[in-house]
Amino acid sequence: MALGNLYNGNWGVADRGTLCHFRKNDMDGSAQVSNRNARVLRLPSGRRIGVTEFGDPAGLPVLAFHGAPASRSMFDVTDQDAQRLGLRIIAFDRPGYGLSPLDYGATLERRTQAFAELAGALELERFSIIGVSGGGPYAVALAARLRDRIAALALISPLGPVAEISEPHHIFQTHAQAGDGAHGEAASHVQIGRASCRERV
Repeated sequence: MALGNLYNGNWGVADRGTLCHFRKNDMDGSAQVSNRNARVLRLPSGRRIGVTEFGDPAGLPVLAFHGAPASRSMFDVTDQDAQRLGLRIIAFDRPGYGLSPLDYGATLERRTQAFAELAGALELERFSIIGVSGGGPYAVALAARLRDRIAALALISPLGPVAEISEPHHIFQTHAQAGDGAHGEAASHVQIGRASCRERV
């Protein structure tokens, strides 16, 4: 599947506390593939998660974790190839991006639980996971938690060992260029890196 164009497009801040990836036609409401089947799921815990599906609706399910900064829309380039390959790409906005509200004070454990809850709400018995860039650590954490239900795990340019960074403020400065909503994401990345070094999910 051609995924080389996942980061093409423009970036911008949507609502306060959320960071989203959009293209020009997303802003004027004329986007077709990106907004097809877009919806907000309310989980039993009360969390709201923005979800869009691409590819074959009856295909093998693949839960897709976007990068940072980005949103579920980055996976619209997979639509045609996913249809051809019989894959159902379920792309969702991680907290603080797109249609998903930011979860202040997030931890690796809490977010992993939320993503497991999302898989349950989508009635995914056995599925694959793909994690891109900043979505990589979350993808690994969910795969570790739901190991018996995971058919495959794919990582594309996953986030590096942030727990080993001696001056994490550089992460915050880099993300700050993209908008206020990214600060919580950067903090979570540091937490994920540290937690992954000392415990299994």
